[in-house]
Amino acid sequence: IVGIVFGIVSFINSLEKIYKEGHTFDAYGSTITILNSYKTKKDTRGFVVRKDKFYLIVDLKIKNNYEQDLQIPYSNIYLRVSDEKKYSPTDNYVDEFSDFGFRFTSFNKLKKLEERQVVLVYEIDNEYINNDFRIEYLISKVSKDSESGSYQYVKVELKPKEFKDVKTIETKKLGQELSFKNSFIDGTKIKITEVEFKDKYSFNYTQMIGTEKKELFKTIVPKDTNKYRKTIMRLNASVTKNKNLNPVIYTSLYEKFATIEYELNGKTYKQKPAIIDLSSKESEYTYLEVVKDAAKATKVTLIFTIRDKEYRYILVEPKEETKTETTK
Repeated sequence: IVGIVFGIVSFINSLEKIYKEGHTFDAYGSTITILNSYKTKKDTRGFVVRKDKFYLIVDLKIKNNYEQDLQIPYSNIYLRVSDEKKYSPTDNYVDEFSDFGFRFTSFNKLKKLEERQVVLVYEIDNEYINNDFRIEYLISKVSKDSESGSYQYVKVELKPKEFKDVKTIETKKLGQELSFKNSFIDGTKIKITEVEFKDKYSFNYTQMIGTEKKELFKTIVPKDTNKYRKTIMRLNASVTKNKNLNPVIYTSLYEKFATIEYELNGKTYKQKPAIIDLSSKESEYTYLEVVKDAAKATKVTLIFTIRDKEYRYILVEPKEETKTETTK
């Protein structure tokens, strides 16, 4: 009898054990590791997504152990926020949190023997923002008949990181290479060799249309002239990409992360530039729509903000006055 009781207690304890981030377990033909978690109310551009919600992002590694494609039972990955309340991952906001990595949704499959690092997003009511969080991954049914205690979960306690104080990590000047080290896009580098302001740019470029390469002509002018006078800032920039990152990052690098800061008449201003054109893959030119005052500024800085890290690229800086010596 003692042995039976001990066995039952051990079984219950094994079901109730709560692991920490970094724990690896097997479920439904896959091997899963919960790597990290993050808590935020803002998207990649720094805007609040919804005032009444916050978002918990779970970074995990999944390996398909089968010799065939595997559909992960997405609805089995719960986020527990209280004894009475749990959430399933959302399929919404694919672009809003793309800086965290490859977004995994209920539509995704793993190819045979494929291993991927992906993120899940949970949309949670604000009332639970200060609660404790844990992943509860349903791995099997203990009994088909019993309603109580009939499911077996792997439980992983989360310690989500928050993004509060923004710190400047690196500052570079025109012609130098800026590295986004220690950020979510680590391994990415950018080098800007030229900046120019004009109200109009015209150029020829080539583009594949179907199976044919076509010669095209384009003119770029400011689109938004409602409130402030605008102009075009053209950058000659090359980007070194990290192949392990979500490629969508590089199609909207400036749109997601960039802000223009400029100094004029002793005052500092900031503006989110509009992205005018990145259409020609063969060109290293990027065209940004900015306020016309930026073209007259004594200092212009392109600021990339990636969650709580800031990277500054000085495009224009005050010219040093040349000192002349008089000979006697």
